[in-house]
Amino acid sequence: MSEASDTKLQLSRMKDVLAKKIWDKAVVNEGPNAKLVGQLQEEVDTLRPRTTEGHGQDTCAVSLLPEEQVS
Repeated sequence: MSEASDTKLQLSRMKDVLAKKIWDKAVVNEGPNAKLVGQLQEEVDTLRPRTTEGHGQDTCAVSLLPEEQVS
């Protein structure tokens, strides 16, 4: 084998070994504000159905103390 083909073979093997060690991890490119907005939007989406469960009526049962009640 010639020296050039031997070098090519070594480089090819080295390339294969290095390629197996490389792992790419995809990351969403968003800033801290965009991340916070996304989290808050998810929270709104989960809470919104709770407010309309009573078809526009208040779904919380609150009892007032006698001195707080309006006559």
